[in-house]
Amino acid sequence: MNDDPGNCVVEFNKISRDDWSRLMGSFGDSSIYQCWEYAEGQWDYCRRDHLVIWKAGEAVSLAQVIILKLPLMRVAYVPWGPLWKRRDRPVDVSLFRLTIKVLKAAYIHDQNMALRVRPNGLEENDSDIEKIMTESGFTQTKRNRREKTRTIMVDLESPETELRKRLAKNWRKSLGYSEKEDLKIRESFDERDILSIKPLYDAFKKKKNIEGANLTELSLIQSRLTPDQKMRITTCENHEGLIAGSICSGIGDSALGIIGVTSEEGRKRRAYYRLQWDEILWSKRNANKRYDLNGINPVKNPTVYHFKSGLRGREVTFLGLYDCCPNGTMKRLLPISDGLVKIVKKGNAIKALKKWLRAGR
Repeated sequence: MNDDPGNCVVEFNKISRDDWSRLMGSFGDSSIYQCWEYAEGQWDYCRRDHLVIWKAGEAVSLAQVIILKLPLMRVAYVPWGPLWKRRDRPVDVSLFRLTIKVLKAAYIHDQNMALRVRPNGLEENDSDIEKIMTESGFTQTKRNRREKTRTIMVDLESPETELRKRLAKNWRKSLGYSEKEDLKIRESFDERDILSIKPLYDAFKKKKNIEGANLTELSLIQSRLTPDQKMRITTCENHEGLIAGSICSGIGDSALGIIGVTSEEGRKRRAYYRLQWDEILWSKRNANKRYDLNGINPVKNPTVYHFKSGLRGREVTFLGLYDCCPNGTMKRLLPISDGLVKIVKKGNAIKALKKWLRAGR
């Protein structure tokens, strides 16, 4: 396909919420992060734009863009996008190049914004994307160059018996132990069941001294998602009550484990082995091709890494964040981290700017 937008129709903010959700189903690189409702919950104070590129009456690319207003500048941020890998045709990387070209024209040239893009791709698979970003004038953020974001992807296209056989010996043994325990596993898509996990998860966050996910916010997002995009909540109980819980998303070709938590009683019963395996099998039934274990860090979190690596998936590295600016001043200001974005979301713009400036040194 020609990457000249002249032979396509480019539309900003002319699509309804329902049509956006419907079109997302056509793209294998979709994820919950490009859902209209997710952005509405996570970035409710920001302007949100929706780009659709059409060719011959068919949507060939989508991008949800978050507009961050900071002192001295504005940033157009595309989280885990754009979407360009249609499920019904071979991968055509020129669609990605075209979308980046359109985004640069709309935000950098027309609106004098900095443009930040986090492509949904892997260093191991998507060297073409890296090349296009560099050729288009983007540079990786300083933090991204220092600290790569890695995860484990479990291939779901093998038969269930093969997946189980592939498990590490101790992982398979713990799974077998949990299957013999008197545990009740329950599946739900009701937002109220996200809140049922909250006390367990809050205790975990306090113990580990981490910020973690906001389950109240996730529950609100769940209430707004369309039925085919809702997150799956799985809980595990025994005679003591709730001892483990997990949340995952099955949007796109890669299922994503969002959170998982277990109590001390759950650890004794190996409950999370049961929940994790249940999520793997559900994702396979859901026609997902891969299961993303949502991050690994062998140095900072060796216990979780040991658990995840026992599934014998493939360790991979995300492409990360890329920035492009209209001028040198913005380029010096822009090397922000994901931590800064969290501060901005809390509304503390002055503190955000100070951290932003420190990050650029």
